[in-house]
Amino acid sequence: MEYWKKRVINKQIPDNDPNGLIDRINIDKNLTVKKVSVEVNISHPFTGDLSIELTSPDGINKTLLEPSRIPGTNLSSVFKGAITRVFKDINAEGEWTIKVIDSGARDSGMLIDWTLQLELESQEETEIFINDVASLHSIQRCHQGGKIVEMSAFVKIFHSHIGDMTINLISPSGRTLLLHQKVGGSIPHLVKSFDSTVLKSFVGDYAKGLWTLKITDSLKGDTGRLVKWKLDIKTSE
Repeated sequence: MEYWKKRVINKQIPDNDPNGLIDRINIDKNLTVKKVSVEVNISHPFTGDLSIELTSPDGINKTLLEPSRIPGTNLSSVFKGAITRVFKDINAEGEWTIKVIDSGARDSGMLIDWTLQLELESQEETEIFINDVASLHSIQRCHQGGKIVEMSAFVKIFHSHIGDMTINLISPSGRTLLLHQKVGGSIPHLVKSFDSTVLKSFVGDYAKGLWTLKITDSLKGDTGRLVKWKLDIKTSE
């Protein structure tokens, strides 16, 4: 689905001020972002002084425009595609923040309006089958910078014999933590949360990058499927 919000604000952009002008759009959709488009309309006598940043609800920041120092009057631009790809696959819900900075003196302008357009999809549970006597690697990308302060994990696996499985979580640095090792016997399904005590070996590592959940089914006769897994990570940034 496509979802958009527009803010008409007509606010002055502080001249030669690194703090800039900040405005926010709140998104109330608990959905996954697939594409982001930002339209900005600015009245300014020298647009080469301007820079524009967009920050997502979970703190991902992207500079959409940098000062060019090239003369130009007024700015009506749409930022999309590769420049906003960093926001792909994050949750849309929360406050999206735009920051417009005028880094040159003697010319002042105004942010007339801006529009945030999102292509969204539901966060429905997907199923990935775990082959018998084989390993499954499921990968998620973390965009959050900084070192890990605390984290938790959640795993939902449907399997007729959870005692067949070994589950490891692998960080972007390659650090591996054993979450489950052939326990539970013939109990069906594994739906479990792992708190910061269990995951404490990751504290101090950098969060950003690819995280891998490795599930190994080491015995014949029983198969399963990975329904869902997620990480909640708090960093120093």
